[in-house]
Amino acid sequence: MKIYKYVISMEDIGRSFKIELPSNHETVMVALQNNYPYLWVLVNPESLEITCKFRVVGTGWDVEEDEYYIGSWQDPPFVWHLFQEIIN
Repeated sequence: MKIYKYVISMEDIGRSFKIELPSNHETVMVALQNNYPYLWVLVNPESLEITCKFRVVGTGWDVEEDEYYIGSWQDPPFVWHLFQEIIN
């Protein structure tokens, strides 16, 4: 197992975006590093990669029922929240 980090593009605020992740992954944290938001994920690099859909929303924005909360970070004056789409 290893921890990988993935940049979150702020150009996609409010829109779905995709990240290729190993199928056997677990979110560790979301935070700013050098003024950019990142997602840290515990992965098995040997696992097959799958496409995961995410969305960043602001406080007070609507969240879809098929999304689950991953984490939040502060970027004053805003607080952003990362959600992942539930895949059935």
